[in-house]
Amino acid sequence: MFAIPDLLTLIISAEQRDLLQQALADAVCYRDPPAVCETCPEPSNPYEAPGDLCDECGARFARASAYLSLGRELGAKADAER
Repeated sequence: MFAIPDLLTLIISAEQRDLLQQALADAVCYRDPPAVCETCPEPSNPYEAPGDLCDECGARFARASAYLSLGRELGAKADAER
């Protein structure tokens, strides 16, 4: 078995970069918490976003945020940023 370095540089083509961006976008959509969750606490005002998330939605949000951060580190931009 070999050790993987802490910093790894990959050279990929534009097509591979686009595919990676699409894969990360799909992963974010998959991991994003649902708009309505029976377990999450209800906000005191129905017109404001929920402040707290249940453990499962919190974990999903953290994973989606990590995917977004990875995409930014790899140079991926959201459609609005292009």
